[in-house]
Amino acid sequence: MELLVFSFFIFLFLFVGRLSLKHSNATEEDYLTGNRSFGRVLIALSAGALTLSSFLG
Repeated sequence: MELLVFSFFIFLFLFVGRLSLKHSNATEEDYLTGNRSFGRVLIALSAGALTLSSFLG
């Protein structure tokens, strides 16, 4: 059962990677900044998670 779940997640990660490869421009800026396509809500959630993670460590 564990092997099945592990295989599923490996397949899922490879699938997501393949989809993102099709939509990227393959430039350094696209890699580092996500081609500036992130919305404000996602950036705010990321900043909040970063702040909260500093309290755990």
